[in-house]
Amino acid sequence: MSVHGRRAHPHSPQHRSARLVGEPWRARSQRATGAGRWLALAVCVPVLAISLMLSWMAVRTMVAAHYSAAVNNDAMPAEAMLWHLRDAIAMRPDIASSWRQQADLELDFNPEAALASARRATELDGYDWQNWRSLGMAEYRLGELPAARRALEHAAQDSQGFAAHYELANFHLLLGDEAGFWAEMKHALAIAPASQAPIAVAACLRASGNDPQPLLAILPRQRPQLTLAIAGVLLDDSALAAAEQVWDRLTCPERLFPNCRSGLEAILGVVSRPPARRAGEVQAANHDRGGRAAFALRAWNTAVRQGYLRQERAQAGRVSDSQFQHSWPGFGFGWTASAAVKLLLISNVMPNPVVSVRLGGMEPDQGWLFEQLIALAPGQHYRVQMHSRWLGASDAQGIYLAFRGLDGRVLSQAPVALMPGWATTLLDFTPPPGTRLFYVACRYQRPLGQVPLRGELQTAEVSMRAEATP
Repeated sequence: MSVHGRRAHPHSPQHRSARLVGEPWRARSQRATGAGRWLALAVCVPVLAISLMLSWMAVRTMVAAHYSAAVNNDAMPAEAMLWHLRDAIAMRPDIASSWRQQADLELDFNPEAALASARRATELDGYDWQNWRSLGMAEYRLGELPAARRALEHAAQDSQGFAAHYELANFHLLLGDEAGFWAEMKHALAIAPASQAPIAVAACLRASGNDPQPLLAILPRQRPQLTLAIAGVLLDDSALAAAEQVWDRLTCPERLFPNCRSGLEAILGVVSRPPARRAGEVQAANHDRGGRAAFALRAWNTAVRQGYLRQERAQAGRVSDSQFQHSWPGFGFGWTASAAVKLLLISNVMPNPVVSVRLGGMEPDQGWLFEQLIALAPGQHYRVQMHSRWLGASDAQGIYLAFRGLDGRVLSQAPVALMPGWATTLLDFTPPPGTRLFYVACRYQRPLGQVPLRGELQTAEVSMRAEATP
């Protein structure tokens, strides 16, 4: 365009000059655009190919995981499980767990195939101890005992848990290597969770012919939770002397007070039920209840002395915490409240705290309100007394002071005087022969034909003493 605003003629010098200047720029721009397109294409095609490959691998992984998950169905026949695993391996042959599962399933009916699958699992993942365990089991089934031992030792070295050491210990025993069994079981107990105490104790007693001394020799000393669990197992198996020796090893640090308290509760739960009877053994009539009662008292008082149970010391023939000075632990020689009633401790009625049980008419027709485990001497006569009052209807009845056995049967009871003033209820009891542990309880039983009881029972004291004569 001219300086006067008019367009320049196509053949004018000005137009020719602009065309000559612009043409190289357009050529360069077109060449750059073409190179950029090829560069973008060169980048996008590999990215697209990788994305498609990853997507396909993700789909294959999902399908393989679906087939592997189907194996966890216990109701599925073994043949169907194998088909699913083979489909999973076809989709992802590089996953070691599928090969290991296939080896475990093939072990019973095709140990040669199981051996090949287990070897493939260890090739794919040589750091998973379960793969070496499966290899060891397959080699053992084929009679390759040295190779099986090496595989199980490899599994125990790679594992940080109890199972691999426990299985290796039993394999040593199977080969007749008792020293190897106890050495490996010592490693297993050093890391065993308390929940595995029953199977560990059973294996040790089986290996020693029910002699607990070899087990006691390998027990770790800094495992209070495991110590408590093993003592409970030995008690349940009527090995009272061994349980006492295990208990003597117990030292509970303050950081483990809650765990030791839970372990004590479990042990007292074992003591307060009949011991298990071994096959072919006639259970004694008294179940060695005297020794078990003494052990229960000893365990309780040890916990009180070490500080992880803040209760009163327990004594045979006496109600602990008779005036409710301590919190209720809910087990053993301390008070336990029923979950079916509303129970409160109030301190503004008497010099000492008073237990308040409120009945709203919705409770079961019978059951205990609160109770405590006690140890008594057979043949000795005892008298228990309960100091209480009733805030409710004047003609109410149905609350009893009672002794009950460990099996729940009521052995003796006396009706509690339900009146607005403080009154004392007395109950005499002579324990039957062969039994030393009982419960003293306050219980409710709705009289036949009466409406459920409504009101509040306040109790200031429950105490007991031995009497010379009934």
